[in-house]
Amino acid sequence: GFRSLNFGYASAIAYTMAGLAIAISLVQLWLTREPK
Repeated sequence: GFRSLNFGYASAIAYTMAGLAIAISLVQLWLTREPK
């Protein structure tokens, strides 16, 4: 129903946001580790 669909949509967004946050953190760590 609508509730399960809404929950799936919210969880998908949550996982996407978490993945983006992890990716950004890894990129920042890689950039700061790289010697200038």
